[in-house]
This record gives sequence, structure tokens and C-alpha cells, in this order.
Amino acid sequence: MTGAPVPEDPDTKDDELYVIPIENTDARNDVMPTTVTVKDYNPHRAHIRYRGEHVQPGDVVTHAGTRIDAGVIATLISAGVEQVELYPRPTVCVITSGDEVGDARNAWGIPNSNGPMLVAAAHASGAVPTHRHVRDDAAAVHAAIDTAASEFDLVVTVGGVSAGAYDVVRAVGGTADMWFGPVDIQPGKPQGLGTWNGTPVMCLPGNPVAAYVSFFLFVVPVLHTLAGMPAPHSVWDRPHVSAFVSDDFPQPGPRTRFIPVQLTWGEHGATATLPHGGTGSHMVATLAGVHGLAVLPAESEPHDPTSVAVLFV
Repeated sequence: MTGAPVPEDPDTKDDELYVIPIENTDARNDVMPTTVTVKDYNPHRAHIRYRGEHVQPGDVVTHAGTRIDAGVIATLISAGVEQVELYPRPTVCVITSGDEVGDARNAWGIPNSNGPMLVAAAHASGAVPTHRHVRDDAAAVHAAIDTAASEFDLVVTVGGVSAGAYDVVRAVGGTADMWFGPVDIQPGKPQGLGTWNGTPVMCLPGNPVAAYVSFFLFVVPVLHTLAGMPAPHSVWDRPHVSAFVSDDFPQPGPRTRFIPVQLTWGEHGATATLPHGGTGSHMVATLAGVHGLAVLPAESEPHDPTSVAVLFV
């Protein structure tokens, strides 16, 4: 019977014990026989699992900063570990803003896809997310950030970070310990970062693809750090793969490009393709079903790439 105990190693030949799979006998699975004919056996105590053979005293079975998943749970239990100290899941408040966002029934309304999108991304990254929306009003934005900073481990705002007259988040954030400026990537050039009453605040651009890319590049590592995981030193510390691309794949430009792609796998490796055949920070449909972000390093001379590195999201 699988899992049955067996004696320890015998001291004499007369006490030898063998575990013989039923398929090496003439027995049937559905009948308890009175006699069994053995057709073959291994004399070296095969098919026996020794207690504790998978880990030795003093072995480290999992390191600090390891995310608890199914495999870690099984390993800890099998090693006799009943309790471990854990970092709590970080809490994050996603604040979207804009008078035009939220009610698509109006002719001028825009569906608020950013809030639910980033809540889902934060949840997938191990955080406990909440979404709040505010109108383009300095007092309302200030109050929303102020309240969230007192309740959450991290505050992420979406939209209002450029230098326009109606970019309220940037205007309000200028009074706190914040920085706003350009980052040399596409999409996602305008960014903001700082603290508000000691709570980290990250301000992302409002175009959906730019918000998506910015979240995975900048916010996810912060969430992992808040959860006790080792901080990556660069994007290349994250899981990635080299993938072939077609002739019509976008060309490099003066800024590093991060392009959402789908991956297919074949005999010769992975191939990256553009969802729905387009790019652009406003092209929400290009985010459906993506597997990663293709990275096109900044180059002065455009050319058609034959392969790209793809960061998994």
C-alpha cells in the first residue's frame, strides 16, 4: 500500500524487505490474492522513501522575502514548520481623477478603465487595493490624497501629472514632498513620486496604456518591497524572455519603448505579436490578453528589429 511504513534498514540478510510494484506481479488491482508470483524486483530497497530525505537538519527550506505560494506551503508543512513570520500584504489606494472620467453615458464621458485595471494589477501583485475617484478640483484631490495617505501603505494617483492648466494632481502635489517630471520612456513620460505625511505616493499618467506600463515598471517593485521581497536593481532582474518579431513590429525611437505584446510558443521559441495590431498610449484594446512588455532600447537610428526582450507581467 502506498504510504505504508516499513522497517528500518535490516541488519541481516534474513530480514531483507522489498517493495514490489503490483505491475511486477501477477496480482490484479481489484482482488486481494492469497498468493502472488513476483516477476521482477529490485534488491536495493527501491520504491522506499526515507523520512526526512528531502531536507536535512539545518537546511534553509525557504528564505526571507519569499512569497508564500502553494509550493512553499507544502515545503514548510513537510519540514514540520507550523508557523512563520510574515509581512502583511501591502494596502494601496488607487486614486483616479478627472471630470470627464467615469460616466460613459454622456457624449463627453470616458469610461473609468484605469481604476479597475490597476486594482486588478495590484491584487495580482499581492496587494490589498482600493479604488477612489475624485473630480478635477484642487481641494478634492488634496483631501483624497491626504485621507488615503493616512489609511494605506501606498497611494497611487492616475492622471493629472503633466504640465497643463488642468493637471490638478501635479498642482496639488507641488506643495508636498513630491517630484514631478519626465522619464525617458514611451509610453509613460510624465511621472510623479514622493511622500505625503510619510506615506509613499506614486503619480502615473492618465492614458490607459501609459498607466498600465508605468504600474508594472514602477509600482509593482514598490509593492513587492513593501511585502518584504528583495528590491530589483533593474528591469532585467524581473522574469523575461527573448522573442522573435514580425517585419511590421514597431521600430526603436529616441526613448526606450515598452510595448504590450502577446506571446506564442513554437519549435524555435517565442514570438511576440501586437494585440489588435496597433500601438498608442490611448489604445486600451491593446491590453487585452497581453503576456508581457516588449522592450525596445532607445536608439538614434530607426531599424526593424528581428527579436526583442519581453518582460513578463
